[in-house]
Amino acid sequence: GGGGGGGLSELSQRSRVLLSRATHGPAAATASASASAGRESSSSKAGLQLLKATADEVELQAPSDNYVMSARKAETLVRLMWTTPPSTFLLIKKPNAPEVTSALVSLAATLCSGSLYDGGHRPTIVVEPPVYADLTTAATFPPRWRPQLMTWRRAVEGGRGGGGGGGDSGAPPDAALLDVDSLADRVDVVVCLGGDGTLLWASSLFPRAMPPVISFSMGSLGFLTPFPYEQHEAQLRQLIRGGCHLTPRVRLSCRIRRKRATGGGGDGGGGGGGVGRAGLGGAAEDDGEEWLALNEVVIDRGEATFLGMLELYVDESHVTTAQADGLIIATPTGSTAYSLAAGGPLVAPSNPSILLTPICPHSLSFRPTVLPDSVVVRVELPEGSRVSTAQVSFDGRCPQTLHPGDCVVVTTSHWPVPGVCAIDQHADWFTSVREKLLWNVRELQEMTAPPHGAERAAAKSDRHRTFPCI
Repeated sequence: GGGGGGGLSELSQRSRVLLSRATHGPAAATASASASAGRESSSSKAGLQLLKATADEVELQAPSDNYVMSARKAETLVRLMWTTPPSTFLLIKKPNAPEVTSALVSLAATLCSGSLYDGGHRPTIVVEPPVYADLTTAATFPPRWRPQLMTWRRAVEGGRGGGGGGGDSGAPPDAALLDVDSLADRVDVVVCLGGDGTLLWASSLFPRAMPPVISFSMGSLGFLTPFPYEQHEAQLRQLIRGGCHLTPRVRLSCRIRRKRATGGGGDGGGGGGGVGRAGLGGAAEDDGEEWLALNEVVIDRGEATFLGMLELYVDESHVTTAQADGLIIATPTGSTAYSLAAGGPLVAPSNPSILLTPICPHSLSFRPTVLPDSVVVRVELPEGSRVSTAQVSFDGRCPQTLHPGDCVVVTTSHWPVPGVCAIDQHADWFTSVREKLLWNVRELQEMTAPPHGAERAAAKSDRHRTFPCI
């Protein structure tokens, strides 16, 4: 890498080791023999082998017809089918909204009754600690169902307010407590009541694998919440009994590397984990903490009032020096959030990619860029920057301070957010961009040969229809 770059990242080093083994190991000999056999059957074409490498793995191919084939395409259909019925539901709601609290109480009562199952199965319901008090003190939630309720042992750092209420009378017994870190092992389905922010909060509760999540729109925009709450019984019954289509929404895995302090006793900086600062020119010191982002990672100038400067690396190659207010590294899901407001492109969630969008760059030619999802993106606050500190946040949460020499390393996480589809992942996305963002909404031009009578009246009343390119 250029501009003070220090060597290959761990992922790139592992990829090259695997590549070397694949080139010289037993698999290479097998592939070579296969290629030789191919040459014998088609002597006019030279035999070939293909080594396809990502940051995580290397695949060795020996095409029998000696043609270079295209890479794998993204999944067009992902369908979930239960081998056993889901028995534990995590209910997450929009905070400080009494109407949403009432809706959650009603939904929890419906689930606890077992009416959505064949055979009267009684599932376990997990809720946030403040919501547990709301449920156990609600007049519409019968006391006989309280043994089916659970919550977790400790409040999540940076947690939200609940419905407020309950007091000591709503305190859970020890038998109703579980460790928040065990949610992924206990929960089968996550049910969200609220808007897009509610889904982002639910995602933050699962730092690794996340169960399927079904979102009912009770917020303001609801781009990621395809189901109206009025359909919750029918949709949950279909999910429990018949499965569903899923949209696996990619998340970003983010780590901070801090420049090593020269005098011992590092400066953690903004909650940086209490380790020395690690840089690019010397040994890297990782904060030891991983953040996952469903929408985007934002590196900006923080409290500084003048132009920032950031060095951008992709797979350890120096790409550019960004002189801007900051950079947005977004997922396809996040392409309709902050990245869109900063001029980034719309990208369907099934597109395996990472978006790079500058924030107010002082350049007419710094355009948003779409990168493959296999790359490692690194953003450094350079030593000579006029900005003494920068700030990085993850889905608008957990702000961390960067000092000169510190960097943020971003890759694609192996743990997506599997969202339940109303129709399928493509139809849901186009419906959202049309109805929520009013994409390509305009009056239609008059036809060159207008129809007559009833056909003309129908065409006139249909003037506001849109014609998406599906």
